[in-house]
Amino acid sequence: MRKIDFKTITQYTLLGALVFFAAGIASGLALLVSEGLIGFSVEGITGGLLFGFFIRKYFSMIRTMIAATISLVVGVFTGAFIGLLIYDGFGVPFLIMGFVALSVYRLIMGIKKEFVTFAIAGTVIFYLGNLLMDKINVWGGPFYEFVSNAAGESGFNVAIVALGAVFHGIAIGFGTGVYISRHAENGNK
Repeated sequence: MRKIDFKTITQYTLLGALVFFAAGIASGLALLVSEGLIGFSVEGITGGLLFGFFIRKYFSMIRTMIAATISLVVGVFTGAFIGLLIYDGFGVPFLIMGFVALSVYRLIMGIKKEFVTFAIAGTVIFYLGNLLMDKINVWGGPFYEFVSNAAGESGFNVAIVALGAVFHGIAIGFGTGVYISRHAENGNK
């Protein structure tokens, strides 16, 4: 195991944020004309392929796409289901969503190490993303007014999905960056 390389972690974290933001836009557009499962699948497929393209030295693009898609769908629906059962002001569904999504991603990617890194990254980043979106009051106030005036109600819905996707990308990018910086040498897992 090598020492953690913060430059690598930062690069993959930013890469994850950018590609999943683009995937979130595609997902938001898909959600305008389809149901939830298809929209989340579009985010996972698009984000997974784009992210997979950049990490193909270490992981298969197809495996990355499958892992991103399944982890997102399973994580979101697990968090939503638990959210229906336990509504609280603390954000427990987001904690569970992040934990499940990143744990599933790690398993499908075949990463045997860094369970704690992926679980904590998913849990903390999804929760902080939820807090940040609440703090900037995305459902009302200046953000809502700006986006709704600029792009309409449909544009606002696309923007919300894209913002949520950024946190999924940050978590995946961070976990993958830590793994690559510590364990992957010369393109080997």
